[in-house]
Amino acid sequence: MNYQYICDLYKLTHLRDADLRGADLHDADLSGANLRGADLHDANLRGANLRGADLRGAYLRGANLSGANLRDADLRGANLSGTDLRGADLRGANLSGALGLEFASLSWNGHGERGRMLTAIKIADDIVFFCGCFQGTLQQLTNYITQQGEERYQASRTKAMNVLMSCLEQQTEK
Repeated sequence: MNYQYICDLYKLTHLRDADLRGADLHDADLSGANLRGADLHDANLRGANLRGADLRGAYLRGANLSGANLRDADLRGANLSGTDLRGADLRGANLSGALGLEFASLSWNGHGERGRMLTAIKIADDIVFFCGCFQGTLQQLTNYITQQGEERYQASRTKAMNVLMSCLEQQTEK
């Protein structure tokens, strides 16, 4: 069955607890979809739009989410073991309790910034940072902080970046 075709035709949004193992959903528009508890084991979601989707407790082991838009998605408690997240947009995604993923996230107030959140995720042996309108590597974040960001925010942003790096290093040592 071609799930991509079905999603395009009907803009499916309620797929809670659905069995979509191995489904081909590449480039599908599943923005805001309820996929809570769905079984997406080995599913192809490459380039899919999952912005704001509810993926709490979803089983995504081995799924291909490369290039997917997961902005503001709720992935609390999702199993992301072996998931391909290369090039995925995870800005604003909630990863609390997600399994099979090395990540650290923090929010802070200071120097005029309130509720700013920075997340670092280890994806394919690289660390990718996500914050508001920023997504990039450690070097790109360092450049952003020192060259593009306002000087008054440099200290708090640098400290947040360093704390996340330390958290990821501690996870790797375990």
